[in-house]
Amino acid sequence: MIQKNLTNAIAALRAQVRARHRADKAALLEATEAAKYQAPFTQQVQQALVGNTEGMTLSNVTPTWVKKRMASRGETV
Repeated sequence: MIQKNLTNAIAALRAQVRARHRADKAALLEATEAAKYQAPFTQQVQQALVGNTEGMTLSNVTPTWVKKRMASRGETV
């Protein structure tokens, strides 16, 4: 099994977006399962991206940025 962490959660979310843009149903199902497996880290990445004023997107987000963002919001990582 793949270890659950922010790095793998970001990779799973990126794969999900790529599959959605390619309209590949099989890849989208696989990527969605991978993203679900990485919970709660995927939710933390998504929450960190909501309302950010730094111009960060899923394509350039890093685990360190997510941790800093969650800490500044008073949430634990």
